[in-house]
Amino acid sequence: MIFKRASPLLRLLRNRANFEEQYDADNFSKEHVEFKRLHNEAFAALARFCQRDRNRRSIAENESKDPNVFYLDGPDTATSLALIDEHGFDRSCCFVANRHLSTCEILQQLLPEENVIHATAAEALTPSSSTSDCNNDGTDYDESSFSDIDFACYYFDGCGGFAPHIIGMMSAALIRPEATRMSNLHHLPKTMAVGYSLMGGSKDVIEKEMDINRALTNIARTRGMRTRHVLDDPCRFGVPTEIVKTEGSTFTSWMLLEDEAM
Repeated sequence: MIFKRASPLLRLLRNRANFEEQYDADNFSKEHVEFKRLHNEAFAALARFCQRDRNRRSIAENESKDPNVFYLDGPDTATSLALIDEHGFDRSCCFVANRHLSTCEILQQLLPEENVIHATAAEALTPSSSTSDCNNDGTDYDESSFSDIDFACYYFDGCGGFAPHIIGMMSAALIRPEATRMSNLHHLPKTMAVGYSLMGGSKDVIEKEMDINRALTNIARTRGMRTRHVLDDPCRFGVPTEIVKTEGSTFTSWMLLEDEAM
């Protein structure tokens, strides 16, 4: 019975190398390129805002360290280049997942090899012990995980239009079992930001946004945190004021998580 339940996932993992990369930035309009650029600006600004706020509340001397960030990037490496070349992020602080091996190989030319995982975002952020059972068939599925890294900002871009998919990524990133949570300093209520994109048109996008934000608020409460809508007051966080949530069939939004005792 257990084997039958696991087999669809195992088949997906076996066929991972057969997935073809669909992301093609060459097809983007000028408006969409600008939209993506502004949200990469927001990503960098929010990561730095969160790091400054953490440093302000911490006795540790870590102000010179760049914030760790997790994001999804394509073969054009646009987000990685924006962080590193335009905003001066250290490559060692940039962490990426992609389910396409060919794209991972491109990203590893720019980032440290260990900072790029051939996996979905949820797989890359889930503790490896939680996914180890998926490899009993001898496949070469990568068990490595970023679950122990303290990220100041997550950007779940290019995630399609299925809200539960995005909620699953957020849950993998932010929810930990009680036993792990009690001993994990990374679970303390440190300021962080989460961005996500929905694609596929404007139909039901408001309802989907509400579902995702509601889920993130509930997740934040498990960490003793509350959420804020970043784009309600972009100036406060150093985000470009001309930024918009929607361009064509793409919707992108940002949420800040902060200690609810603040």
